[in-house]
Amino acid sequence: MNHRLRGESGVVVREGSSHERWQHEPTAAGDARIWFYVEDDVVHLEQVRTRHPNETK
Repeated sequence: MNHRLRGESGVVVREGSSHERWQHEPTAAGDARIWFYVEDDVVHLEQVRTRHPNETK
């Protein structure tokens, strides 16, 4: 499941351009998280975690 992050975590600024930051939950248990954003036709992976990040609790 993918969803946009909220608040300050929901935006990433790269080289002066703002992008929506998204989170993917790849496991059925929902523990792991992948943070990413899309710029043009490129998906940038920012973080891959095996546990739920404290920033989104």
